[in-house]
Amino acid sequence: MTAAPAFPLGNRNEIGTDQGSTVRRPPDTVVSRFADGRIASRLGDLYWNWTPFVNGGREARLSFKFWGPSHRYQSINPYIPPEHGPMVADMQHLMDLVVFRRSGETYEYGMLFAFLAHLKRIARYCGAKNISLSDFFGDPKLITQYSRSIKSKTLARFSGLLSILTKLDPEKEVGFHVAGNPILTELRKRVTQMIKGALQTPPLPTRIYSIILSNLEQELLDFQKIAAPYFKMIKMAQHLKKTLLPRSNEARSIVRDLVTANPSLNDYFESKRLPKDPKGVSRGLSEIQLLCKLQIQAFSGMRHSEACMLPYHCMEKETRNGRIHFILSGFTTKLNKGKMHRAKWVTSPDGYRAVSLAQRIAKFVYRELGIKPSRPRGLVSQHPLFVSISYLGFGTTRPHASSMSFKAPALLIQNNGDGRLRQLLCPTITENDLQELEAIDEARAWRAEDCFRLGVPWPLESHQFRRSLALYAQRSGLVSLPSLKRQLQHITQEMTRYYTKGSSFAINFIDHDPEVFKTHMAREWRDGVALSEGLAFLRDVIFSNEELFGGAGSFEQGKRNRGEVVDRKVTLSRFRRGEISYAQTPFGGCVKIGECNQVGMRMVETDCLKNCLSAVGKLSKLNNVIRMQEKLVRGLDRDSVEFRMESSDLRALKMARKKWQDLSTRRRNAQRT
Repeated sequence: MTAAPAFPLGNRNEIGTDQGSTVRRPPDTVVSRFADGRIASRLGDLYWNWTPFVNGGREARLSFKFWGPSHRYQSINPYIPPEHGPMVADMQHLMDLVVFRRSGETYEYGMLFAFLAHLKRIARYCGAKNISLSDFFGDPKLITQYSRSIKSKTLARFSGLLSILTKLDPEKEVGFHVAGNPILTELRKRVTQMIKGALQTPPLPTRIYSIILSNLEQELLDFQKIAAPYFKMIKMAQHLKKTLLPRSNEARSIVRDLVTANPSLNDYFESKRLPKDPKGVSRGLSEIQLLCKLQIQAFSGMRHSEACMLPYHCMEKETRNGRIHFILSGFTTKLNKGKMHRAKWVTSPDGYRAVSLAQRIAKFVYRELGIKPSRPRGLVSQHPLFVSISYLGFGTTRPHASSMSFKAPALLIQNNGDGRLRQLLCPTITENDLQELEAIDEARAWRAEDCFRLGVPWPLESHQFRRSLALYAQRSGLVSLPSLKRQLQHITQEMTRYYTKGSSFAINFIDHDPEVFKTHMAREWRDGVALSEGLAFLRDVIFSNEELFGGAGSFEQGKRNRGEVVDRKVTLSRFRRGEISYAQTPFGGCVKIGECNQVGMRMVETDCLKNCLSAVGKLSKLNNVIRMQEKLVRGLDRDSVEFRMESSDLRALKMARKKWQDLSTRRRNAQRT
């Protein structure tokens, strides 16, 4: 990488001082090195190679190109137009301060990338006004004017950058006075208000949730069936072409003939609307990588960045009490000052299958590069699970690959250019979906937000899987769709074993680190129990139009009859404090806190239906149980022990029904008088 030339500004009061200045380090100063000592980048380079400091050895650059189109992985062109030279030199000096002069631990690449991205935005702002960066940072009016034009996370990044510069020595380090202190207090208040006022990630309505999970499963199953001929077709195409597969007529013809020659492969390309050319082959694999990533998130609760950072060898199996548990081992940087921290997640067979399929694609890519993925050593993982398909050579150029650096795909839903996947992952919003969202958060004006209007596609974001999993996959009866229950059954069982209260194994599972526990899925899982139970209680008990029976049911029914109004917010707060609990039962629900001491081996013969003070009964549910029990009894031998046991249960059920019916009659008579 060639160092960019220096462009002195001549004014010693500005950061662009001449090369003899003691304030600014010379442009040939080394800013990054590889592990073997080789120089990766110098301060004056237009692109700082940050790959040596990124976990997994993934290609990482800090680009100072603030003009024209820019991308993290754009082609390297070290040329700096003379008119942009001074601004680039100023930006390099400021980033040198952020990285090396700032007190405290060095920021992780993602934070540095975000700071530089905002610094480039400021550079464009200054360019439009024909002023330098020192003019901007030295003028409180300009800073205030600029700060009022930005929102969201951008405001937090600007506040952080300004805070860093104001803490440095203006004469010995920055080179000029930063006029940030007068407005930093205001900026921090705005950032705090922005965070407090930020809308929470919406959970997926159960109908949409079920559709998305079913479509994910089907798409991965479809590819799994044709994976072998898919990879074989790529090998044959590469053999016929000998070199890369650029998007030429010859390459298109080769791929089209190979695809159509295999009926199953041809059907797959047509059903998935994939072009029968190198671009279509590449897109098909990239789509499956995205779907694998989403499936992993859906059945583990990972964040997007955590799923993208998974190493190739991330899957572990643990046997506890005769059961096999699937564990994903990876890394997280959330709320850890951008530093890598080892983390684990429990997943289900669905997540395991997605990892296996992603490994199959990655293995094919690595094999084409002559590389065998190695297992991570400590926090070092050289081979990511998701590696760019571009290494197969479907573009006009193939990225450079080494044993230490691999380009990774973005794996963003928004980046998918084909409408077919968006239709699968973003079902149209119905009235029932909106009513369900309003039941979860009635204070939020869902219908006033453009993205949640009736008839528009659901605005899917991958973080919705995390919140939905914590909210719905609890045994509270909140999930009503049978298909969704089946989808979540395995993950619910697995996570319950690891993450429920009182599990010492869950604490060991996250390395006894309280700071990590605050950000781990286990915390959200446990915290989600109270909210999930509270919402189910409001739906099934408080806002239900059906008459209630049982100890707790009669109590709530009495409040209804007296016209007492239940405060939704207060009720949910009581659930969060552990003052109330709720779980669904075959007859209605139960509000007992802790383990039930009424349920035995034969539930219907216990006191649960007689005098349990925690029971919430509904006649409709009891009738359903009686119908199923009658069907069971009719199919048994009348002389068998099973017949006598099940008949006894049936009599107990019918006795409870008669008791509830008599109580209902007395209630109606009391209301008339």
